[in-house]
Amino acid sequence: MPLDPGAHVLDASAKGRKSYSVRFSVREEQALNVEIPRLEPVAAIEPDREIGRQRSREQLSTKTADRSKPPSLRPWAFLSLGVGAAGLSTGAIAGIAALQKQSKLDDTCVDSAHCPREQQGNIEAMSRYAEISTVAFAIGVGAAAAGALLLIIGSDESSAPAKDKASGGAFSVRASIGARGAVISGRF
Repeated sequence: MPLDPGAHVLDASAKGRKSYSVRFSVREEQALNVEIPRLEPVAAIEPDREIGRQRSREQLSTKTADRSKPPSLRPWAFLSLGVGAAGLSTGAIAGIAALQKQSKLDDTCVDSAHCPREQQGNIEAMSRYAEISTVAFAIGVGAAAAGALLLIIGSDESSAPAKDKASGGAFSVRASIGARGAVISGRF
């Protein structure tokens, strides 16, 4: 078999046999024969070592498989839902404060153009609370919607009930956002 020039290692193993390893170097356009001797049976003491090697291989393949899985969206979904709840709460509190300031101004002002000069602080506070409420509500609604969408998108087949998998039943939810709106569809 063609090989790149340089150092190489050839390992041979078989179940119930001792493994064999040989190091060799190949130069450009060199033909080289590397022979593998008949592998000797494993002695009675070595099965534990072979089992240990097999477990190491299994652990390595499990770790490699875990790395190939995409990261879960669930933590981001819950974080987004938390930000949404905080935004909605802040918006509600600031909105209530703005309404209280508005109520005080309604008692002392004929209209917004004819208000005593001493109420200027209340007018500014009411305006500031109203802006905070609007921004916080917008952030809260957006974050809560994003969190819900991440929960839907982040659901995977491994969380589906075993009976659905065994019976061949399918459960899937798809969400997409486009220029004309959002679509959520499912198959049960």
